[in-house]
Amino acid sequence: MQRIPVVSKKAVAGKRVLMRVDFDVAIEGGIIREDYRIRANMSSIELVLVAGGYPRLIAHMGRPGGARVDVLSMAHIGAYCEKILKRKVIFVRDPFNESARRRYQDSHEILLFENIRFWQGEEKNDRDFAYMLAEWGEAYINEAFANCHRAHASMDMLARILPAYAGLHLEKEIRNLGAVMKSPKRPFVAVLGGAKLETKLPLITRFVRRADAVLIGGALANTLLSARGFSMGKSTIERDAVLFSSPALKSKRIILPQDVIIVDTFERGSWPRVVAIDKVPQDVYVGDIGPKTIVHFSEILQKAAMIVWNGPLGYTELVQCREGTEKIAEVITKSAAFTLIGGGDSIAAVSRAKMLNKFSFVSTGGGAMLEFLAGKRLPGLEALKVTKKQ
Repeated sequence: MQRIPVVSKKAVAGKRVLMRVDFDVAIEGGIIREDYRIRANMSSIELVLVAGGYPRLIAHMGRPGGARVDVLSMAHIGAYCEKILKRKVIFVRDPFNESARRRYQDSHEILLFENIRFWQGEEKNDRDFAYMLAEWGEAYINEAFANCHRAHASMDMLARILPAYAGLHLEKEIRNLGAVMKSPKRPFVAVLGGAKLETKLPLITRFVRRADAVLIGGALANTLLSARGFSMGKSTIERDAVLFSSPALKSKRIILPQDVIIVDTFERGSWPRVVAIDKVPQDVYVGDIGPKTIVHFSEILQKAAMIVWNGPLGYTELVQCREGTEKIAEVITKSAAFTLIGGGDSIAAVSRAKMLNKFSFVSTGGGAMLEFLAGKRLPGLEALKVTKKQ
């Protein structure tokens, strides 16, 4: 495979550097709920600064669809970055405005552009749009692994215009995720949760061939249990017969819950109960894996030498449905295995339980992580392989 160039001080010394960063974080009431993704970008930003370069940060938040949505503005992220970097960060509301370009083009300060998805050219991977962005810089760094599966202008086209490099954290993503599929330590155990079978089927298919066990919980397990004839009450499940025809779903390496936690509603006051998977009433919701399942999963995980986790094992937004995810996180973080976790909901749940820093590696990717591990080519990475030579 063609090698992806990684940023160095020499590559960015004294240059204006366009950096595609990942600042797509959950914000509630103006407060950043989880800043892991923001902090993962800092080592590359600091490298540029130490080399005497001038970072121009390109980021997105949410899915505004090519229109300005004030609640998704990057303005408040700039202030947060200033606290971390202890450097001034200038917010550029419109990087395509000529007067803004004249004013800040040669600034030695860190620049943060407005949400790049406010412009339609971004998601269209528009060539002219990318060239206008390129006028701001002399080199390009991709540090947004979580968006590498998108063929967007700031991920793909821009990297083909300027000399382009993988950021320091992006290189770690490639190295650690690559090791999972190329040379996994044995026993290798995958833990999958979350919701959509359609999204995770390619990964399940690959894991049942390469992992020693695939432990499945969350809404994903509800769908698979329903397909095997068990009632999941009022829980939302997928009923796509084409998906269920996959031979991978019949693998003996897939381990599903033996018991579950049920609730009457997904509201704070709902009383949780434990039932076997063949005893779920029709008028309840399945919210978490049960105690027997926690013990069974734990026994498998305690023997593992490598563990990869994507997706919470319950409806962790509800306090009553967090125990499965948190107990399994505790088992994993106490393990001597190499442990890797990814996916926004997984990271939020484990961070809430204050165990995130106990994993060997935390991937910033959700969909990008799934596609990378499933063996798909990611546009953001492919563009770096054909970067313009200096």
